[in-house]
Amino acid sequence: MHTPILVRLRHSGALEASALVAAVLLAAAILLGGSSRPSFGNMALQLMGLGALLFAFVRRDRVPDGPIGRVVLILLVLAAALPLLYTVPLPPSIWTALPGREEAVKTYQAASIPLPWHAAGLRAGTGIAAALYLLAPAAVLFATVRATETQRWNLVYILLALVAVSVFLGLAQAALGNRNTIKVYGTSSINGALGFFANRNHLATLLLCAIPLAAACSIRWSRGREPIERMAAIAGAVLIGLAILGIAATTARAGLVLILPMIVGAMALFVRFRKLTLSESDSRDEDRAAGRWMLPVGLGLALILGLALALHSFGAALTGRVQSQGLVDAGRLGFYKVTGEAIEQYLPIGSGPTTFTQVYAMREPVEQVASTFVNHAHNDYYEIALEYGVFGVILVAVFLAWFLWAAATAWLGRANSPSLLGSAASVAILAVLLHSLGDYPLRTTTMACVFALLCGLLVPAPRRVRRTSDAASQQRMRRRVAAP
Repeated sequence: MHTPILVRLRHSGALEASALVAAVLLAAAILLGGSSRPSFGNMALQLMGLGALLFAFVRRDRVPDGPIGRVVLILLVLAAALPLLYTVPLPPSIWTALPGREEAVKTYQAASIPLPWHAAGLRAGTGIAAALYLLAPAAVLFATVRATETQRWNLVYILLALVAVSVFLGLAQAALGNRNTIKVYGTSSINGALGFFANRNHLATLLLCAIPLAAACSIRWSRGREPIERMAAIAGAVLIGLAILGIAATTARAGLVLILPMIVGAMALFVRFRKLTLSESDSRDEDRAAGRWMLPVGLGLALILGLALALHSFGAALTGRVQSQGLVDAGRLGFYKVTGEAIEQYLPIGSGPTTFTQVYAMREPVEQVASTFVNHAHNDYYEIALEYGVFGVILVAVFLAWFLWAAATAWLGRANSPSLLGSAASVAILAVLLHSLGDYPLRTTTMACVFALLCGLLVPAPRRVRRTSDAASQQRMRRRVAAP
């Protein structure tokens, strides 16, 4: 005998094989992919992503019918193919003519080694690793664009549940301070909340993304009449407050700056979709119903105010960092200057995948050399321009154009549940894009998979729902019985 919960899950499609695969992959990405360095977790996620893509191929899942979905999948294929181009061996007459290869030529000559065939990238073979990194995000994206609307909401619920766990874990880590013994990764940020990440800034990015998604959930359930629906609306508002608390606990200055745009985006969602569930029969009560959206907003603001008063210790640490170091580290400004000079040297083709560390070390001024090394430019746009040249810049520009197109479609279309989810995803994507100006959140598998989920939510859900294997077999059985 099925319980009501199982019946509801089966009716929503949450128990379909494809939905379960997507849910497991997303949860694993949150728990295992929080480091940008090679790790067992990242390797496991790549294998899981490959398995999920093979599963979709065996099931013969089709690509989305609409242009928005087709374009984003084409962009994904181009993003995976681009690093592979830098692994193709070229004769010496070609690769030595590329800008910035003088050091490599001098090295071979100094060692009296004949110039070999070499790939366009400075590091041979790294393009394959860069392409394999996209396996898990690609699987999440493909699963999301093929999911029904209800299945997409289920993925968002899973993400938000894990965000709540990350907040509580981060608060425990921040409370321990330098004595933090519950870090997931040995090489991590020294202080502040980390959650399942190695870098506190990346937890801040995840929590920023959670704010508009939690607001969307609160809007969706705020007009429900059942107690569980009202509890879901309140939980969404509570999660907004928890996310802000977690961002303060990370002491990430970028998170502090981007909280306001996310709150503004959440408020815009409430205003745009406040009449989401009104039907023709509710028209007489429109004035009364239109005011119901004030409940979750008011509750959210009350929680924010209360949390602000409770944030004294975390807020003081965050304020102290801003006052002593400013909103942007002077060291990062130095990163940008050196990276900009390197971009000019390696244009138009770039230095190749995963070569930033070596290129920066060759150009780093002596006065900036320290006991630590610079692993990233802390500006993903700069780093892409350095490694992939004009090809990377064009690909980023095309993606931004797609994002504006898909976001406008969600915000300016009909005020329904799919548009609500797409609009919330667009606000969360904006948080990642802005944070990438001063950090590298998409270099972690976790945030790459979350970003893929958000992009998938911007794609209109397929109109035709693929039948489950049970339903399909029952349909075939009926046809056999009815056949003469």
